[in-house]
Amino acid sequence: MPSGFTEDTWITSLEIKPSALQVTHHICIRFIAHTPEIKYGVPVWIDKQRDASGSELPRPKGEKQQLPGVAGVLGDDREVLAARSVSPGGLEGCYVPGLQAADYRVFNAAKLIPSYADIVFQLHYTTIGKPMTDVPEIGFTIAKEPPQRRFISYNA
Repeated sequence: MPSGFTEDTWITSLEIKPSALQVTHHICIRFIAHTPEIKYGVPVWIDKQRDASGSELPRPKGEKQQLPGVAGVLGDDREVLAARSVSPGGLEGCYVPGLQAADYRVFNAAKLIPSYADIVFQLHYTTIGKPMTDVPEIGFTIAKEPPQRRFISYNA
């Protein structure tokens, strides 16, 4: 989805809040540079091979898959999105049960969100035996002036 930032913006905190807590395992976001072929509001389902317990099986070495909605690039979903991220490290923030909002002010730092960047959501839900709808919210605190340090999150 479009970030809504029409100019480069420094943020000093980030919070992601799901509306359906009972089914939300995690929600992570990253910012990617906008390209004309991006289609908003089109969910991308990446089918993964799983074992009997539901755990993802490793892909054969060198196997690439088409990633719909990601500029027609072939690759591993994590690799492709990290390469398209607008900041080093790629991953900008996550909601995980029990995790508080990320506040970079204690480090005299902020994250830079470039103008017209897009937000990519990575969602993981669990089932509870009935249909649910989640409408996540993202909140930012915008810096009044450029920070002393740039905060970077790395995804291992």
